[in-house]
Amino acid sequence: MRPRRTIPDDLPPMRVNTVTMVVTGIGVWVAVLIASVVMQLMGLSIPARTVEVCVAGVVLGLLALAWAVPQRRRDLRAEAARRSGESTPGADRRAPAAGSGDDGPRDRRPGARPPHALPEEHHP
Repeated sequence: MRPRRTIPDDLPPMRVNTVTMVVTGIGVWVAVLIASVVMQLMGLSIPARTVEVCVAGVVLGLLALAWAVPQRRRDLRAEAARRSGESTPGADRRAPAAGSGDDGPRDRRPGARPPHALPEEHHP
């Protein structure tokens, strides 16, 4: 007897605040950058490209933040409109995000599979 495989449609979507996650990552890169510069000033030996890697991490984090903030605002506006029963301009034209739980009608019976899921493997 094989255990039942969990397919992604069985799992609830994970809600993550991307802005907080990106800001935390930037903070970690800045902390490591400061620590590496201090270590260099103290004359300690650190790998040659440590500072450059930290600066690249901060720059990439800022680019991610430039994407995440407008995305978060758009999501909050859409959520507020859903709660109030209104639709935001352009909201009906956007496809639902992957894993957003808004993939259309589903059969909610226990063990029911979504129409796009692959059939389970059967072994005698």
